[in-house]
Amino acid sequence: MASTAANRSDLLATWAAAHPGLGAVGIDVADVGRLRRLVERWGDQVLRHLFTGEERASLRGRRGLRWQSVAGRFAAKEAVRKVLASRGRVSSWTEVEVLSGEHGQPFVVLHGRARTAAEQCGFNAFLLSISHERGVAVAIALAVRCELPEAAD
Repeated sequence: MASTAANRSDLLATWAAAHPGLGAVGIDVADVGRLRRLVERWGDQVLRHLFTGEERASLRGRRGLRWQSVAGRFAAKEAVRKVLASRGRVSSWTEVEVLSGEHGQPFVVLHGRARTAAEQCGFNAFLLSISHERGVAVAIALAVRCELPEAAD
């Protein structure tokens, strides 16, 4: 059994060396009802603990919080935090910010310790995917190492 695990570890190391741009992956599943009950019990205090001001604004619709989006954003933040935590790095919830791009695509902005941790790990971008169905949201975060184009002057 140990030799099988060692062989698998060697195989993964070989694959990772052949794909230097891929850094790490994190995934999380969030229960919409559980988050809703948590917010209903503790109010805006829990939202301020988990989300930045810009995130909180984006989670509100005309009729209040959009619970599927709350759970999706929470899962995305946790997926990113898992990538960093698996390398011994710690960050607060608001140091990982999940926002929406021009076409609704999620993207990550890192602040403080999360940004420092990603830089120390050599990650310069995270790719996110969020999905939700009925009472569950799932998110996957892929940390990548890539050469970014230099800004034009």
